Amino acid sequence: MRSWKLNGDSPLFLTLAANARVTSTTYSNDIIWALQLGGGEPPALAVTTTLGLRAAQMRLFPIFRFGQQTVHDPAEFHRSPQVTQILPGYLSISLSPFEGVDVQLEYRVDSSQTLAGRVRVLNHSVLAQEGCVDWAGLLEPLGYGVGLGILPMGLNTVLQGNTSDLAVVVFVSGGIQPGKGVYPSLCLPINLYPGGSVAFHWAVSVAAETEQAFEQAREATLQAWDAVTARIELQSTADLMEVSTPNPEWDALFWQAQVAGVSLLQTRTDALPEDSFVLTRRPDQGYSPRGDGSDYPYLWSGQTAFDSLYLLEVLPGIPDLGSRLLRNFAGTVDEQGTPIWKPGLGGQRSTRLALPLLTQLCDLEALSAEEAETLFAMGFRLVQAWLDYEHDRDQDALPEYQHPLQTMLENHPLFDLWHPVSQGVSIEWLESPTLGAMLFREVRSLLKLARRLKRGEEEAWLEAKAALLYAAVQSCWDHRSGVFRYRDMQSHRAPAARELLSFSGSGTFKPKRQPLKPQRLVVQLFAPESHTLSAIVRLRGINAVNEVVQEEFSPREISWQNGVGRFTSRNLFASVEEISVSGVPGRDHGKVLAAGLDVVDISLFLPLWAGVVKDKQAKTLVQKTLFRHMLHRFGFPMLAGRQQDALPEWQAVSLPWNTWIAHSLLDLGMRREASDLFLRFIQPVLGALKSRHNFYQYYHAETGAPLGEAGHLWGMPPLKLFLRIAGIEKITSHLVEVREFNTFPFPVTVKYQRISVTREGNTTTVRFPGHPAYTVTGSEARRIALT
Repeated sequence: MRSWKLNGDSPLFLTLAANARVTSTTYSNDIIWALQLGGGEPPALAVTTTLGLRAAQMRLFPIFRFGQQTVHDPAEFHRSPQVTQILPGYLSISLSPFEGVDVQLEYRVDSSQTLAGRVRVLNHSVLAQEGCVDWAGLLEPLGYGVGLGILPMGLNTVLQGNTSDLAVVVFVSGGIQPGKGVYPSLCLPINLYPGGSVAFHWAVSVAAETEQAFEQAREATLQAWDAVTARIELQSTADLMEVSTPNPEWDALFWQAQVAGVSLLQTRTDALPEDSFVLTRRPDQGYSPRGDGSDYPYLWSGQTAFDSLYLLEVLPGIPDLGSRLLRNFAGTVDEQGTPIWKPGLGGQRSTRLALPLLTQLCDLEALSAEEAETLFAMGFRLVQAWLDYEHDRDQDALPEYQHPLQTMLENHPLFDLWHPVSQGVSIEWLESPTLGAMLFREVRSLLKLARRLKRGEEEAWLEAKAALLYAAVQSCWDHRSGVFRYRDMQSHRAPAARELLSFSGSGTFKPKRQPLKPQRLVVQLFAPESHTLSAIVRLRGINAVNEVVQEEFSPREISWQNGVGRFTSRNLFASVEEISVSGVPGRDHGKVLAAGLDVVDISLFLPLWAGVVKDKQAKTLVQKTLFRHMLHRFGFPMLAGRQQDALPEWQAVSLPWNTWIAHSLLDLGMRREASDLFLRFIQPVLGALKSRHNFYQYYHAETGAPLGEAGHLWGMPPLKLFLRIAGIEKITSHLVEVREFNTFPFPVTVKYQRISVTREGNTTTVRFPGHPAYTVTGSEARRIALT
């Protein structure tokens, strides 16, 4: 297992959570920790948590006392702390508090309620060293409780406290004594001859009762430390890929991204057949007041197909991960047998459909006959559901989303309801080529399964739908602008936005402007002080077929967020005669817009990934639109054009969407462009890991500043894409597939399990265990297997 020498200026991921690959996690009561290499009050090398917001803060840290010297601030250490080992749920730190005294601190999460550690002290000097190591703890209760204090428990002395009906016990093994400093601590006296060493174990555990917490902590210190840690190392060797490049920071980045990805995994509950994952795992998360996780917010409420697909980009070394996640969708279908949007470990279910990405979660060729049957039945039913009358109301093979979250663009100015500058068009009236592209790729995968399973009738149906989907996506192509566009569900046009009227208070108003073509209307009401209003709005005008139409919207039909209410008309209006408003005070105001659907966002390039473009079209889309109007310093942001400047969120680089584009470029043979894109968006990821020791949901396209949620899956670099750019298509325990050439201007070596693969240009060297190195040269596809 590779060792590291990473300090506070290095790329570091310092979150500690129970590793679901080697132990069982508790979804509804999962305590997460974070290591701080300095700072805080008092400044210390501290492991911290909030116990899932059941405490203001809890900190555990060492205090070193030798001779007349006492130190706990890493800034005063003789040698600053270095992280030497990072594994899921495990960290090892090396430091020297004083000259001649070396210390190794190890942290290991044994369960969702217990953190254990080992402290080893070695005397490197030529003189005897006498002193002690204090293991100190501070607990700031939240609501009610008491901080940590030194208390006896039977024959033992422990640190004990409680907060929010939660007992906390810190136990230290060996001949400990109560600490004598200003902070509650347990002291282990040390007397070391030159070259001598000593070690002790500690653990902190939480439970409803003090006795239970004590027993959990004491049992953790009795475990064979090296044996348990070796198990973590062995599992990590089986799960994680070790990357070596000329840049050691890249090597550390990819390793820690995989550690962070594994840390998101959660042990299955009765609600799901297999393990699942959360999108973030931070010290302020992990506690469910209901006790089953059903009250968790969206970051912890289940797995979408989109998130699952990206997790496989981050963790390509866990071979059965995709199949397991797929079984969670198969085990949570609705009454019609259709996979749902986001199955959750807390029993969370949704009436919305899963995104049509399920066949992308596994290697179709590696499926057993039974697995192929299950996947085909589930995927076929999902495609049928998306194309039925409920979801494709005009039956043009381009269905409508049921909810904005299904777009995976939560801050989109077209249908977002949170930002005042967003239009807030109701998504039920939109058709998206992105959804059509997903369906087309899914249908192509299902066709492969249908042929393998000899399902002739379904194969014919799928071939017909593939042709319809291809034509439907193509119909969204804007030849003039060189881009695919959203369109109105009825008019099939993508008009620009146009403000027709601005008004204050209640009354009857006549628009000063009219729609240029029949358009849907969006009414916005602004009430910053009241937040919501009991308003009634009536629209009267002429529709697309020259008929008089009237619409009335009651308070229940107006969606309010952050003091802005919005609704979208049910009809297309060729002209608007008058707008009547009641229930709006004179201090508040509103707008009437002809909805604009000409927004260009990153998802509109997904037809490239799905293969729904013609050769000339692909060239136009990539060169004229994508690289000319979308590319920024650190990748492709959410929006193209001037509108992106309105909010930082609209300039956010989303790694999943950029990853799908990069894969598309590779499929089109644009390897240099894919490499350039990867080199762009990896920079802010590395910068955030060095400066903030975490991954972030988004990164600003021009400044690289982290945006969104800390510790988010979407902010972790896609190792699978990196390998493809290096020309490594696949690595398993017994074979390697390579093609093309390593597009990076440096050699790349990947170690996985007991296999090593090096690619430099178009030269490949593979080393299988017990066999001599095998080297091949050339850009043609190769499969190198251990026979």
